Amino acid sequence: PPKGGRVPMMGSGSVACPVDAELFPDLAAEQAHLAFSRQSRSQMVERLSAVDPESAADEITKEYVEVTVADAIEDLGGPGAGDFFGRIDCGDDRGGVDRWYVGRRHIEDDNHDPVVVDWRAPIAAPFYRATAVDALGVDFRRRFTLDDGELIAYLDEQLDDPDGSDVAGGIPDPVLAEIGAERSGEMREIVATIQGEQDVVIRSDIDQVLIVQGGPGTGKTAVALHRAAYLMFEHRGRLARDGVLVVGPNRAFLDYIGNVLPSLGERSVRQSTIDDLCIPRIEVTLVDDVESARWK
Repeated sequence: PPKGGRVPMMGSGSVACPVDAELFPDLAAEQAHLAFSRQSRSQMVERLSAVDPESAADEITKEYVEVTVADAIEDLGGPGAGDFFGRIDCGDDRGGVDRWYVGRRHIEDDNHDPVVVDWRAPIAAPFYRATAVDALGVDFRRRFTLDDGELIAYLDEQLDDPDGSDVAGGIPDPVLAEIGAERSGEMREIVATIQGEQDVVIRSDIDQVLIVQGGPGTGKTAVALHRAAYLMFEHRGRLARDGVLVVGPNRAFLDYIGNVLPSLGERSVRQSTIDDLCIPRIEVTLVDDVESARWK
């Protein structure tokens, strides 16, 4: 069947529905999996809601269960929970295929088998980084286009066929759709369109000072926020104790980026301006010597 069906762009950032259904022969099956994923999300919420904290052994455990369950239910109720934006197929040792759908949240069925994997999970990294030169074990990648919650199209890349016409050639259509999308007054998360170089930065080791440089509009802030979300997923216990602080130049900037981390399921991050960190005001009683000031 034909691969690489493309969605024509229209004015005001809207996306046209496919004009030729033959371009998307698997569309009905993928829509069915999306419906199953959303149903699985609802069932996860039902199972969590049925948890009884009163059965805990003591008050501390009871409080922990209450908070954990409440956070999980709130997370599953967030925007895009239950949806997916990508899929990778990887060959296994038995000659079969392992198929993984990548989305904003981890979704599992009644048997606790994954229906959608969280974009921050290690298994999802090849979705962002695989190329025809280094496929990272990925045979096939599919990127989905959703419009108002409806799955309307996809773009395929056959990474195990170097001669294929749609092998990682150029910018994937979902990226073009994001570039052309209508803008609002807030920064949006970019989990569906993270590029390989950005993913390397996002998943870098935690025990280092990491500086990201680039011109205006190159995605530095978005990458930094997604890195914070990744680190809180990968090192949740440690960062729950230490805390995470986002420092911005002014309150307008923090208002602009303020919705990104909550949309990624992370609500415990403190965001502050430098001035806010200095309240209550501290009286300056000492001035650094020139060399110390230069170093700082």
